[in-house]
Amino acid sequence: MKNRNKFLISILALTIAGLFFQKKIEVDVSTAKASSVDGISESKPIPKTAPTVRTSKIPTAKSQGSSLDPENKDLLCKLKLARTNVPMQGNVQVFVNSMTPFFGNDVDNVAWIKSDSCPKGTYSIIHFSNDGRVSQEVDCRSSSLTEIATMSGEQGNIDDTSPKAGETSLAVVGNGYFVLRCPSRGLILTRDGKFQQGPDGNLVNRDGCTLLSQNGSSFQNIDINHSGCNSNGDCVGTIDPAFDDVYGLEYLNNYSFYAEDVGQLTESVTKKGDKNLRPSFFVNALEDVHNPERGLTSVSWSKHPHVNLNDIECP
Repeated sequence: MKNRNKFLISILALTIAGLFFQKKIEVDVSTAKASSVDGISESKPIPKTAPTVRTSKIPTAKSQGSSLDPENKDLLCKLKLARTNVPMQGNVQVFVNSMTPFFGNDVDNVAWIKSDSCPKGTYSIIHFSNDGRVSQEVDCRSSSLTEIATMSGEQGNIDDTSPKAGETSLAVVGNGYFVLRCPSRGLILTRDGKFQQGPDGNLVNRDGCTLLSQNGSSFQNIDINHSGCNSNGDCVGTIDPAFDDVYGLEYLNNYSFYAEDVGQLTESVTKKGDKNLRPSFFVNALEDVHNPERGLTSVSWSKHPHVNLNDIECP
C-alpha cells in the first residue's frame, strides 16, 4: 500500500493534475480538483443537535512569532484583523489557509481555531477576507457537532488498496460525501468508500447500505473511472452538506452524517465563479477515515501549532 503526497484543500477546487501519480496525499476538505457539471444550485443544510463525543488530548506544538513560516505568518496577521466573535484570545491552536470564492462569496481565507473556551473536542471556523470582513462564522461555544462538521474538515491520507474479488475501493478527492440508502435508517453521507458487490450487482457497504448514483438509483460496479462513472454511463452520487440541499442532517461520526433527504445528486459539490464543480475520485484507494488522530470532525489537531496571536508581530 502506498501513501500519496499531501496537499491542502481550502473549501474549493484546485487543479490536481498529476496527483494520481504521487504517493501520500492529505487534502484539506477546503480545496478540491473537481470536474465540471451543470445545474448546481446554492442551498443550506438543516442541522440537528448531535451527541457529545469524547476525544483524546492534543499534543502541544510550539510555533510563534518569527518561528512561523512567512506564508503562515501572513495569514495569521490577516486573521488578527478578522471582525469575529469566536474566541481567539491567549494560546490557541489554529490552522489557517487561503481559499478561492465559494458560491460567489468574496472570501479569501478560512481558519479553524481551537481555544480553551471551546468545549472539549470542538473548535470555531471563520471565513474571512484579507481586510478582516467575516462572511461565515461557526462559534465553538454555541454550535453543535453537526454544524461544525458540516463546515469543516481535513481529508485524511488516501492510500492505495488491493480490493478482493467483489470489493471496490473509492476515495473522494476534495469536497463531497458518498450518499447511501440504508434499509433501517434512511440516508448516510460518508467519506468511507469501501464497498462490496451485492447479489444484484449494486455496491453496498458492510452495513448493507446501497451506494447511490447521480440519478438516485443504485450504483453498479462496472469499470469505474476517475470521474466516478461506470461503463454504463452512471456516475457516483456525491453531495456537500455545507452547500447542497440536505435535510435533517445529523452528525454520526468524524466522516459520516445521517440525513432524512437530499436534493439532486447532480447538485454536487461546489461552485467557483460561474463553473459548477464535482469531485474526482481515486479508484482502488481509500481515505484513512479510521485514523485515531482524526478529530471529532476530521481535523487532525496534532499537526497544527499553538500560537498567541498577540505575540505575532505584523506589518
